[in-house]
Amino acid sequence: MTINIWINRAGPSRIQAMRMLRNNPDGRAVTIHATRANLSNPSQHFCDVGGREPGSEATDEEYGQFAVDYVRQHKINVIIPTSRIAALAARSAKLAELGCVVMTPNWRIAKVTDSKSVTYREAELLGIKTPPHFTVYTASEFSDAVQYLRAVGYTACVKPDTGWAASSFRIIEDSATSMDSLLTSVKPIVDLETYATALHKAEIEGRDIPPLIVMPYLDEPEWSVDMLSTPEGNVLAAVPRAKSGWYREFRDEAEALAIAHRLAEMMPLAYLSNVQMRYLKGELVLLEVNPRASAGIFHTEATGVNLYWEAVKLAFDGGVPAVPQPRLGGKVLLSERAVPIN
Repeated sequence: MTINIWINRAGPSRIQAMRMLRNNPDGRAVTIHATRANLSNPSQHFCDVGGREPGSEATDEEYGQFAVDYVRQHKINVIIPTSRIAALAARSAKLAELGCVVMTPNWRIAKVTDSKSVTYREAELLGIKTPPHFTVYTASEFSDAVQYLRAVGYTACVKPDTGWAASSFRIIEDSATSMDSLLTSVKPIVDLETYATALHKAEIEGRDIPPLIVMPYLDEPEWSVDMLSTPEGNVLAAVPRAKSGWYREFRDEAEALAIAHRLAEMMPLAYLSNVQMRYLKGELVLLEVNPRASAGIFHTEATGVNLYWEAVKLAFDGGVPAVPQPRLGGKVLLSERAVPIN
């Protein structure tokens, strides 16, 4: 039987997911659907069935109904979500009636992890250390938060409380527009005055300002733990990656694994998830919890486990698969290649 798999908001990183699913170690047949609001996205060249999905203007209710209709029309068996996790989690029962499993945690956890500040509160209740942080909405609140962090010896950074932080993450450095900064590699930095002025202008114009998180810029290395767990939070496999430039190292880092396991088990997280951590004055603290596969989860293939495929087996077959345990201790180099499409 062919397994119909749908990847929503499928960006370039999910092309690797498509390859891993097609090259699954069990040799099972799959048909991969990929949707995106923008059909010029590269993912449309690599899936079996492409299509358009609602953009950010759609409410969760509207997106959830789109998902139900899409599953019904295309007889989807498994959804691997990239975005709109809460909208899909809210429809998980209806999707199950249609014979489809959506790889999300329960709706409450999907909503918790949609907000970094709420995630931090949840983590603190579980005894997990988080960085000092402020949720700000105005130029004045932003400036006060940055000045406070500077006064206690930190470099501040800012990112949205919800959504994809990497695209709008900024380090606050007043040397951002110095000649030295202009003659070096581009970094996501901005000076306090420029950012505060932009916020102030938005306030005057009456624009909605999303909640922003101001916190210390944490020290490297960054630990990113990719996990596969049952819907109840039982961790079947966990792969810690240390990020360092173009390299990723897979190390048996006990503290990072312990934090990731505790979050997976106690929240609980389900199917594919990712926990990111960095250091604050030598202490490992939580950075983010993603209730979905990370963009870089395909790196973990180098440890001998195909997490995408094991997750699909868990969702589709119903039982708990005997997951190969990752071989830690290796290192990979990230590179690029051009792929002809004509």
